[in-house]
Amino acid sequence: MKIGKFCERFGVSPTTVRFYIRIGLLAPNKKNSQYNFTASDIAEMEGICKLKELSFNLDEIKQYLQIIRMYDIRDDGIREHLLPLYEKKQESLEKDIASIRASIQVLQSEI
Repeated sequence: MKIGKFCERFGVSPTTVRFYIRIGLLAPNKKNSQYNFTASDIAEMEGICKLKELSFNLDEIKQYLQIIRMYDIRDDGIREHLLPLYEKKQESLEKDIASIRASIQVLQSEI
């Protein structure tokens, strides 16, 4: 799949995809000056999109992809490697929620 179709499929710009390639989130095959995205690249981009929806930042997504690339996704042991990443993100989101609630309380008292 060429970059245009890939971008269309995921609703992202070619600039975004090229940035992901540059920072190592994606690693498609390249022949001459054209990228060719495989089923593996598609699966990784699906994972990236899912994690972005869950508020993971690019560094956290990179950690996730490194784990996925090191282990067979069908391996039950992969869960033990991903669990700390998920727990850390959950803790971070819970702190964000507490901070937002505190801000709301301050605003309510001002209103």
